[in-house]
Amino acid sequence: MGKFLKSCSWGDIVNLIIPQLSLSEFLMINATQHPSYSYLADMNKDAIIFPEFTQAFIGAGTNGSKSVAVYDFNQCVIQLVGQEDMKPSEAKEFLFLNVIAQQQSENSPIFLVTNPIVEEVIWFG
Repeated sequence: MGKFLKSCSWGDIVNLIIPQLSLSEFLMINATQHPSYSYLADMNKDAIIFPEFTQAFIGAGTNGSKSVAVYDFNQCVIQLVGQEDMKPSEAKEFLFLNVIAQQQSENSPIFLVTNPIVEEVIWFG
């Protein structure tokens, strides 16, 4: 077993632990190809979107040069937990390794992680 672990990369180990979903199962399309993103398409026709995460779509933002889709990271995790039968830790790791880390384009979406302290102040302040 020790010999096996020495020859494995981190990605190999993650693939053993996390259910076998791949980025190809998450359809990446341009904003012009989905009606829910029409106002984003008006700003950037090449903006990359994930239709699977439409429920987590919170609007458009800028990455400094282009307008891009903005998704609520926590809502994406909730969707993966509910739809793909993942644990929250698996869903977060999957998002980081297989979705966010794969996006290197200026048209790539932003995944926003909200600050729970700020939310608490707003709700209970």
